[in-house]
Amino acid sequence: MTDATRQPDLDRIRIEPARPEDRATLAMTNPNMRYMAESGWSLVAVDGNEEFAPVVGSIVVTKGYVESELACLGMHLSIVSSWLETDLADLLLQPVIESTVEWGARRLRTTEHLQPDAPLGRKLEEHGFIPGETFDTYEMDLEETIESWKDTLERIERNLKFPEDIEIVPLQEHMAMEIARAWAAFIGGDAEQNRDTIIRAIAGLDSLIDANHSRVAIRNGRVIGLHLCKLRDTTLKVHALAIHPRHRLSGLQLRLFIDNGVRAFKAGALVQQYEAGRRQPDTRNVSKRIKARLINSAICYERELGKNDRREAQPR
Repeated sequence: MTDATRQPDLDRIRIEPARPEDRATLAMTNPNMRYMAESGWSLVAVDGNEEFAPVVGSIVVTKGYVESELACLGMHLSIVSSWLETDLADLLLQPVIESTVEWGARRLRTTEHLQPDAPLGRKLEEHGFIPGETFDTYEMDLEETIESWKDTLERIERNLKFPEDIEIVPLQEHMAMEIARAWAAFIGGDAEQNRDTIIRAIAGLDSLIDANHSRVAIRNGRVIGLHLCKLRDTTLKVHALAIHPRHRLSGLQLRLFIDNGVRAFKAGALVQQYEAGRRQPDTRNVSKRIKARLINSAICYERELGKNDRREAQPR
């Protein structure tokens, strides 16, 4: 907890690797940070030299956010609001840029999606980051749309025969790695991270996925689709919807929507929310078909890395 009467002063700041207790705090403050905080490389900005001096900023880097190995690294930058108008972002970003170039990374991409006018976005742009993909959040009323989903699916299946050997099944621990690899292959991400998330969800410990409201599609023992969700109060939040490219015109997306939607509605859900990147035309097309409402748009930022970023840190 920071002292509201204490004015920001960069001369008090120490940039240092996150300690175990810092990682635990980062994981608790943002559900999306859990895996990154536990397994990524983290720096924190500490305000003062006291033993319990507050952390006023952090930056976490993790491998394989979208692309394989070190080609593209995911990065989450967080700064306490009272420090946003200072150059604290500079002190956190510079060592990360220099270090990741030395590791051989070619790109950094933010894992947190920001509003176009967010102060943190402006700070990122000052360090060479540019707006990347825009992510739209959609919402739909479950009661009004479940029947229309079924009608749409029936029309699709009249024209495109749906394979009879496809099963829609719950998350199963023995299939966790297979599901994780399919998730990474279909829409990106790190398979090991995905597996850890699935295992936590099955155990009821994940903050983003609820095993009771998540399903996978199986054909011939292989995962060809997944719909991973969390029921929060009266909202079913979709964390991941991924379909094998060969099945994206088969109506499988709608089958998964219907299966989870009906179950969530019976459990008290009134609306379903999900996010779709504008580079994912299939999901956006489905959104139009099911008449989902656009309720928010946010941007991820990315930065190409090059040899000019390799320079020794300047002493302060």
